[in-house]
Amino acid sequence: MEAEKLADVVIINIDGPCMVASMDLAAAMVMHAAFAAVETVIVNGEIVKKEGVLKRVNWNELNKKFVKNRLGLEERYKHVD
Repeated sequence: MEAEKLADVVIINIDGPCMVASMDLAAAMVMHAAFAAVETVIVNGEIVKKEGVLKRVNWNELNKKFVKNRLGLEERYKHVD
């Protein structure tokens, strides 16, 4: 990396249960790692996930949309077995 340049960086926690026993960390990231193993993500120099928390998402608003969408789907498909 160079000073004054933007970077995309992903920091993975390799101490979690899905990674700690692996001898091949690259393979473990592809085959076993869960989204929760991603600690930090930097895109174009902007931190978009830090300490496992997305920074550009309003979770309260998103949760309301998820619930509304789920209720709509339940209503739409309540007659389907």
